Formats: sequence, structure tokens, C-alpha cells
Amino acid sequence: MSDIIKMTQDEMNARIARFADQKGNDQLMITQSIPGFQRDIYSIIGKGVSEDAETQPGIVDSEGFNLAYVGAAPDNGSAMHIHNEEVEVFIPISG
Repeated sequence: MSDIIKMTQDEMNARIARFADQKGNDQLMITQSIPGFQRDIYSIIGKGVSEDAETQPGIVDSEGFNLAYVGAAPDNGSAMHIHNEEVEVFIPISG
């Protein structure tokens, strides 16, 4: 069993990504400019797959784990694709 890590409130706050503070990126991936695939991607934990070097996720110190929210108008979203080494899960929040 590992030791319990004690953090100050400021240290813990540095590891919290409040959605209201996040900025959607409409050019994180090249496919986002194609009609039907237009969406905003909010990188919350880790950079994930990104074609935008300026991407700044809410929580940066992750290794091997990424979390992003995608906002899209009806009839838009991610293109069909496959990952050979990773698992990707899409969970609709509304719509």
C-alpha cells in the first residue's frame, strides 16, 4: 500500500480543471474544419492527440491518460477512426 500524499489547498487547486475555466479549441485536429466534423475540443487532462502545439490542458501532468470534452452542434462530431494502442470512449452529456 502506498503512503498517503498530503497536499496544501493550493497544490490541490493546481490539479483541478474547472470546466468554466477551460477554452474549447476548434482547430485541435485538422478534421475539425470539415463540414460534419466541426466541434470544439476541451483538453482537460493531458494533451491527447493534438495537431495544435499551443494546446494547454487544464491538468498537464498526466502520463498515459487523457480526458477531453467535445462540444458539437447536431450532425457534427468526430470522424470514424481507430486507435491501435489506446482506448477511447465517447459519453454523450446531452442531445
